[in-house]
Amino acid sequence: MTLDEKGNYLFVGRKDHMNHMIKTRGYRVELAEIEAVMVAHPAVDEAMALAIPDEASGNTIRAIVTISNSSSLTSTELKRHWAEKLPPLHGTRTGRIS
Repeated sequence: MTLDEKGNYLFVGRKDHMNHMIKTRGYRVELAEIEAVMVAHPAVDEAMALAIPDEASGNTIRAIVTISNSSSLTSTELKRHWAEKLPPLHGTRTGRIS
């Protein structure tokens, strides 16, 4: 806790964004762990996990992936791969891949 120039108390937490760690549905999740699982699939060239602020859950996780041109990978196959490698809380509530 610190005091600002107007005399207000500021509650300062950890800087989790430095570690790419977020809180979602009451759990701490590392975005880098999600990204590592995504790029482990042979058809995925690049991946990025994002935290989208959400009043109900704290954050919602969204993923952006680049799939190799020669791949015919479907979103269902990709979700199955991630479901085998990550705990359920790391996914989105809808399972949507954007």
